[in-house]
Amino acid sequence: MENKKNLYNYQFIFIVLSVIIILGNFFTAIFTELTFDESYYWMFSNNLDIGYFDHPPMVALSIFLGNLILPGEMGVRLISQFYFLASFALLYFTLERKHSIAYLIFLSISFPLLGFSGVFALPDSSIMF
Repeated sequence: MENKKNLYNYQFIFIVLSVIIILGNFFTAIFTELTFDESYYWMFSNNLDIGYFDHPPMVALSIFLGNLILPGEMGVRLISQFYFLASFALLYFTLERKHSIAYLIFLSISFPLLGFSGVFALPDSSIMF
């Protein structure tokens, strides 16, 4: 019984932590201008192709799909937000139950690329996912 209670506590903390992180990422994405790289990738999304000189086409496809849902700067970063949330959830679900939420937080802080992929549209967001 106690083990089930701990499991529910971990799941609740994970959900609350995910909501806080994704809201922080959304606010950061809304109030931050696009970087030079993101505008470069946005140009790729306007002319979709199999591959480009130095970047895989997944970032262009992600931005294209995000712009279908939300036009503008938030659309550029929308799908990378979902990649981040899915990567964070996969990281949580691959942990053994003996580990705590503190271990999950430690792992997510240890991967700075995971944090940046939630805010900026990077080619590494889909690769991390």
